[in-house]
Amino acid sequence: MAFESRAEYWKELPSYDSSFHFRWQPISKGIRFDQLSASQKQMVNHFEFHYEITTKDNLFRNFLKYTHETKLNPFLYVPLTFIINVNEFGEVVNYKEFVKCHKILSKLKKNYEKKLKEIGFAVNKKLVITEKAELNETHFAGKNIWIFKPTELNRGQGVIVFDTLPKFFELIKEYSKGPIDEEMLVNKTKATKSPKNKIRARSFVIQKYIEKPLLIYNRKFDIRCWALVTHEMKLYFFKEGYIRTSSSEYTVDDVEKKDIHLTNNAIQKYCTGYSKFEDGNQMSFPMFQVIVI
Repeated sequence: MAFESRAEYWKELPSYDSSFHFRWQPISKGIRFDQLSASQKQMVNHFEFHYEITTKDNLFRNFLKYTHETKLNPFLYVPLTFIINVNEFGEVVNYKEFVKCHKILSKLKKNYEKKLKEIGFAVNKKLVITEKAELNETHFAGKNIWIFKPTELNRGQGVIVFDTLPKFFELIKEYSKGPIDEEMLVNKTKATKSPKNKIRARSFVIQKYIEKPLLIYNRKFDIRCWALVTHEMKLYFFKEGYIRTSSSEYTVDDVEKKDIHLTNNAIQKYCTGYSKFEDGNQMSFPMFQVIVI
């Protein structure tokens, strides 16, 4: 787009022109940030290096770095989190700390309320457990549930709730770029594509599931809102957002049913209970205020 100073309005260009004032595109690939002209006040709808906060693994790494520098406990703000990678041979290279945590929590299934305050986890910059930090009581209700997320996908793609270690390894095998088996790990032969699932990833975020979440009408929800950050670092917050709801009442007894645990519209719209309670499984802020009051 170019700005017509005399007419004082934006004019859409029929094709790409290097003299643009504002360029809009869905992804940042192809934008030469180093060639944007300050004199022409050229703007684009992406920040350079935005992937440092727009991918799940980088967001957590940078958050972890910040909390270490400021001497804060990261898990007072986010659930216990691990980043699991799969190398070119299909080998899971950094899963032991997660397995260690899972096994510790598995032992708490009986009388866990008394024992929960006695244990906890913290990690250093390399995501290695180093000391105890209290685990939020809303994150554990005796079921030891976790959530599996491919790092660079959106709209709930590849997001799975699980509770056992065999299921964890099954998910890594299914969603990584190649199958994982003992022969491959021993011989270091390069992995071939597995036909089981179309989604492929090499990096995953494994995060402690909040087993006792805040609910609306006994169902899970999330809040969608928008903000605009300009190139001058000015922040504008849009006051009208909405709440997305799930189609089924919440329970920890069924971890595989996505319409219970994932509130993404891309997931819920295919569920049998979609729009049963709210039109499009969406609730406005005024509707929510009525519930709260």
